[in-house]
Amino acid sequence: MMQRCGTCKHWGTGDSREYIDKRYRFCAGVDVNDGCSGCSSGSVNAGDDLAMAVDNSGFWAALKCREDFGCVLWEQK
Repeated sequence: MMQRCGTCKHWGTGDSREYIDKRYRFCAGVDVNDGCSGCSSGSVNAGDDLAMAVDNSGFWAALKCREDFGCVLWEQK
């Protein structure tokens, strides 16, 4: 059975931008690549990361998900 974000230690960072839509919170388990450093020809060198959020504008990037979403990065709170 897949564990869900609502019980994961990575779900919710407390950032004020999370509360624009209270159903979604940031996933701190996913690396953020603001500005896409390491991009070449549209590709990103993610190394060993299973997931990442990329913002090519360099402004802001994040993965937001609902409490009933689940993934392999889940860890108990």
